[in-house]
Amino acid sequence: MDKRIQLEMGDITRLQVDVIVNAANRALGGGGGVDGAIHRAAGPELVKVSRPLAPCEVGEAKITPGFNLLARYVVHTVGPVWYGGDRGEAAALAACYGNSLQLAVDNGAKTIAFPAISTGAFGYPALAAAKVALESIQAFLAGDKQLERVVLVSFDRAMQKKYEYLLRDERPYDTTLILCDVQKEVVTAWQGAFEGVERVEIAHGSIFDVACDALVSPANSYGFMDGGLDMAISRYFGWHVQDRLQKMIRSKHHGELLVGAAEIVPTDHDEIPFVISAPTMRVPMILYRTSVAVYLATRAVLLLVEHGRLANGRPVKDVVKRVAISGMGTGVGHFPAELCARQMRQAVDDVLLGGYRFPQNWHDAQTRHQLLYDDNTRDLQYRKS
Repeated sequence: MDKRIQLEMGDITRLQVDVIVNAANRALGGGGGVDGAIHRAAGPELVKVSRPLAPCEVGEAKITPGFNLLARYVVHTVGPVWYGGDRGEAAALAACYGNSLQLAVDNGAKTIAFPAISTGAFGYPALAAAKVALESIQAFLAGDKQLERVVLVSFDRAMQKKYEYLLRDERPYDTTLILCDVQKEVVTAWQGAFEGVERVEIAHGSIFDVACDALVSPANSYGFMDGGLDMAISRYFGWHVQDRLQKMIRSKHHGELLVGAAEIVPTDHDEIPFVISAPTMRVPMILYRTSVAVYLATRAVLLLVEHGRLANGRPVKDVVKRVAISGMGTGVGHFPAELCARQMRQAVDDVLLGGYRFPQNWHDAQTRHQLLYDDNTRDLQYRKS
């Protein structure tokens, strides 16, 4: 992605840029949505100078002063109405972006902000519109040296996620892990354990709100997804994910997906195309402090992304670059947050950061095993006295 492209969420009329783009109508007389907001913020003078410029046909762009806006200019462009995609809508929407950018440059602009043109009352599907916007802007910037910043403004988080979803393919090839949970104590534990670690992001909130290619289900070995986070996943994507997972478990894993193994399932979802199942427990149960299941499950996820293949033979890492994962075992398993963070960090060190080394002997292996849940180690072959 061209670094001049930026994402913002909020009110486009409040941005300090040279030009804001108005998703206008043919009559250039103001209207609803972003069109009405821009006219209200600019004041009554805007419609007085815009109306004489009408008609503005689909794909065209006209420029006026910004009046009471922070922006010096408003570029008015008319986006296409969505009729299903076979009436030239994509070409018309691309023209909106291209003509607006050219008009801004012709008037000396160095910064410009766009709303998500045609995604409101005109009914253009948000993801498809975002794709056209990014492709059109990047194509223009490839031949332009004047513009310093192009801002894509989203009215809500749902639209911003569409841009983030498309831009993820522009990020570095290496896998990025997004640790996301609604439990504050889990997030706090992660923040301490992963401070300064590259390729790891931490978020407090719903795992469904992060931009990712796959999210992790901390399911059981039999793929039943009807409790805790797994229930939320089933409701979000549909019960076909559970059906597909259990079919894979029967056919590929001899009827049981062991703790320490992982499987990837397509979701048929536009934004999050895969779920990775990585059991932290054979059956729903409490995880005791001496369990290392969280380490094994996290390790399995990272190894699957690095070395696994999809059903069509394509490497998983070709299509999964951002993986969202919750506080493994801290829900149904009631596993302590600090131990969850400790074990997930060790898995990241071993796989994602390439720090794994094979044990030198059984004592080394035993010590490293215990360090996953305790700072004090002993010979596990003997009972505590």
